[in-house]
Amino acid sequence: MRHTIRTATLTALTCLVGLCVPSLAQADAISPDDGWHQFKWDFKAASDGSQTNSPFTFKSSGPADLIVTDAYVAGDRFQVYDFGVLVGTTSLVNGAGSYTTDPDVAYLSGDFSGGLFTLAAGDHSLTFKTIEKAYDLSKKQPYVTGSAYFSVASQGVVASVPEPGTITLVAIGAVGMAFGRGWRKVRKRGAGC
Repeated sequence: MRHTIRTATLTALTCLVGLCVPSLAQADAISPDDGWHQFKWDFKAASDGSQTNSPFTFKSSGPADLIVTDAYVAGDRFQVYDFGVLVGTTSLVNGAGSYTTDPDVAYLSGDFSGGLFTLAAGDHSLTFKTIEKAYDLSKKQPYVTGSAYFSVASQGVVASVPEPGTITLVAIGAVGMAFGRGWRKVRKRGAGC
């Protein structure tokens, strides 16, 4: 009877954790040196031009280069924040009309707004805010949604920061293991009587 109650309790706890973990993971953990990462914005969802993604988090043990570039239709410009502190603003662009889906081409062309920023060693939480929008010639108005890219190039050894959900899962796993050990000890004592 006890075994059935404990099994049901553990099953319920596991289901509860499964429902809670996605809400705990509030940041998109990235790994530096793994290429381009896309961020998006939607002026309908965030009227101030803030990105619609969660913050991007990582840790670097040394200085890192942050590269930001507009892509798709040229004309967007961004402010870059690390833990809510302004790191910098991407470059001004003269005119619009250029188009590419390739962030390498966009960054190197000079037709798209971009920037190179140095980040100090430590934890980082990046967010982006669109301060100028590309112009939609067919609708004769600025675009209200869009995407751009950033990349982090480490200048030292880098390790990713665990997401809050990962930390929670590890803690629950440790509690489950301890609970299981206690259950085995009780079973062994009961078997010897």
